[in-house]
Amino acid sequence: MKGIDTGIMDEPAVKIFVGNDGWQTRATWPLPEAQYRSLYLSGEPAYAVESLNDGSLSWQSPLEGEQATRFDYPRKEWSGWPGFGTGAKNSRGMMDPAAKIITFTSAPLEQDLEIIGPIALKLWLSSTAKDTDVIARLFEVPEKLVGPLQPLTRGWLKASHRALDPKRSKPNRPFHPHDRREPLESGQVYPIEVEVWPTAHRFKKGSRIRLDLANGDSPVFDMPFNHHYGTKVGTDWYHHDADHPSHLSLPVVTRD
Repeated sequence: MKGIDTGIMDEPAVKIFVGNDGWQTRATWPLPEAQYRSLYLSGEPAYAVESLNDGSLSWQSPLEGEQATRFDYPRKEWSGWPGFGTGAKNSRGMMDPAAKIITFTSAPLEQDLEIIGPIALKLWLSSTAKDTDVIARLFEVPEKLVGPLQPLTRGWLKASHRALDPKRSKPNRPFHPHDRREPLESGQVYPIEVEVWPTAHRFKKGSRIRLDLANGDSPVFDMPFNHHYGTKVGTDWYHHDADHPSHLSLPVVTRD
């Protein structure tokens, strides 16, 4: 600003901190070399976490006839607002943010997986309510878990605000204008595209990728990104069959 040549203009335009790896520099953002891969939601048990469903994430597209995952709310086990919100006691008597919500977890990774960039969640949803919320959290579950997990990133959207701006949306980064409400009709299945905040992380071999889904969160576990729950009552279905392939789009970066 003072006309002093500090050399800053000779440095790379983008500096990125990659979890589990460290700092990297790039010339542009998003990274042109990132290749998007889809992780599909599945009702098959992952045997990975104590949750309402313990569903799985798969690199394979879903089959025909797979049953949707049902989510009734509010749960009587939730700790309420103010308090732990959707947090509830697990079978060990400990407060757990995942114990009474919906989760989908991948198999252990066969090799390191690096993601850098925007993430999108395309969720096929139906509900008994005229409106509902989708609150998503993304985790790495280490091969040897020590202590509580912290989300790598998260995203949320009110279903009635699902409309997209086609000019500003990108294939893996939806843009919602939030200029109108479109209530849901009971029994109808809607595609909901949720922007998940961009992140940079290297998942280690043997770890798992986990997606948590609910219509609420926790003033304790999710502070300062938590939301007021209000008076939502109903049932949501997360569809993940061949006609409704709900999935995460992850920006995978492969090193030479």
